[in-house]
Amino acid sequence: MKRSILFLVLTLIVGLQSSTIRAEYSSEGVDNTMNKSIATFDLDYLQRSETYIIYDDFGAYATITLERVINSDQTNNSKAIQNDSYRIHYSTLAEKISYIIDVKNNSIVSAHSGSYSVFGYSVKSSSLRVIHAKYASYSLECSFLLRSWTNRLNAYINSNNDLEIRFNS
Repeated sequence: MKRSILFLVLTLIVGLQSSTIRAEYSSEGVDNTMNKSIATFDLDYLQRSETYIIYDDFGAYATITLERVINSDQTNNSKAIQNDSYRIHYSTLAEKISYIIDVKNNSIVSAHSGSYSVFGYSVKSSSLRVIHAKYASYSLECSFLLRSWTNRLNAYINSNNDLEIRFNS
């Protein structure tokens, strides 16, 4: 019985996390602290993958990773690096969310292969779509006991043609 109560309390704590975040950048083993809630990736300089570590107000962390998807028909000397597919990963202790976007001429042309795995709550439905040429969103309708909410993992190409990844903002 004590284990059940402890499990329920821990699940509540994980499920009721705040979405206010700070970002820390990580590339090639170098960590720099950044005070912003958006992970911004420059597609011109992305080699294979790049990761941001995000902290909420309680000190819990999440990682946002952008990974260039290499297709079998591509070579190392491919055209503009922006005309590729990119896998977006969001991961915490309680959830793992990812999807792939296809970018051509600094526009998002498609979003596909959405997947998620959650612990401590359930997902009623999910929706992955391209809102317009610069914005894609993966929405998860979540619930726990009597509470329900929507988690969103958004990809946005800004005016500098950098890819911004946002979770719940």
